[in-house]
Amino acid sequence: MDTGLSGKVAAITGATSPIGSAVARVLAGERVSLALFGRNDVRLQGIAAEIRARGVACLAVAGDVVKDRSAPERFIQGCVERFGRVDILVNAMGVHQVRPFLETSDEDWYETFEVNLFSIVRACRAAIPHMERQGGGRIVNVSAASIHRHLAGLDVHPHFTASKIALASFTKSLSREFGGKNILANAILPANAWEPPMVEALHAEARASGVSPEEAFVRRLERYGVRPDLHRPADPEEVAKTVLFLASDLSSYITGAVVPVDGGVSESL
Repeated sequence: MDTGLSGKVAAITGATSPIGSAVARVLAGERVSLALFGRNDVRLQGIAAEIRARGVACLAVAGDVVKDRSAPERFIQGCVERFGRVDILVNAMGVHQVRPFLETSDEDWYETFEVNLFSIVRACRAAIPHMERQGGGRIVNVSAASIHRHLAGLDVHPHFTASKIALASFTKSLSREFGGKNILANAILPANAWEPPMVEALHAEARASGVSPEEAFVRRLERYGVRPDLHRPADPEEVAKTVLFLASDLSSYITGAVVPVDGGVSESL
């Protein structure tokens, strides 16, 4: 099935995260030219080199949005200067500090909102005028399944969840304001992606209990009254394929959606 993505240009923030890098690889498979933004320059350049080795054009821009608030705008401008356009904007950047509310400082709140919301607002503000001139575009923001409900002991991160709720609401506002200009904006709500911290923790629990990492995953969630419909964590590529769908012609009548990609966790809360 033709996704209509070949020849398009995608800008991805948070491209060094497991989900962001998976999105880059999946879009590269559709022959999408890529502009990647991330904080870890060594990892970023490695991902870019991998993409270029597949014959796909790739721009890599390192930056720290906490230290430099202008970084998102400069990234988008660099994308347009290199490729002449930006058809797709995927915002996968985020910071996640896990600590109880009374141990969370003002600085923690400011940093979380700076990365998880304000920098994404700036990236969208920079990209949308180009999309308007082109006659349309796609925006996919990565929120989180935890916006549905906190679980005490499992989701001890009120500042993280608050920022992700704000991001989902912001995405809906974009869809309403710019849908008439053929700019589609959607958010995804991933949960339990098979990322390095989870991999390490689950393997440690599995070794201690004499079970598989998948069973350790199910037991961990059951301790908090949650049983996912799929009894395993997500591979980041599974999340990335949802982004691909929302960025493609296959989703041409979907905007303002908040799409769970969580193995059924949200419905079990």
